[in-house]
Amino acid sequence: MATPLSPQEALARAKLRALAQGVQVWQLDGGDFPRYAVPSSNMDGTAYEVIAYGANDITCTCPGHVNRGICKHVGAVLVRLDVERELTATVEVA
Repeated sequence: MATPLSPQEALARAKLRALAQGVQVWQLDGGDFPRYAVPSSNMDGTAYEVIAYGANDITCTCPGHVNRGICKHVGAVLVRLDVERELTATVEVA
């Protein structure tokens, strides 16, 4: 029987899966928290909403996240947030 993944391992896998599959992310306007649309890879014309309430509180409307608490859509948003953070740090240093 496989050993369950730690939360950090699950997030790392979600990020890798999103990168490997080239998952796209679009930031949405409005709302109190950053919101993103991430397309489904299985259903044409379907996108899921990912909301970043905080660094450790990100939700997605996809069935995978609802059932397992993690998904590649969250992974894709986390990759985007990591890149944005690095770009901001680079601009501040320069």
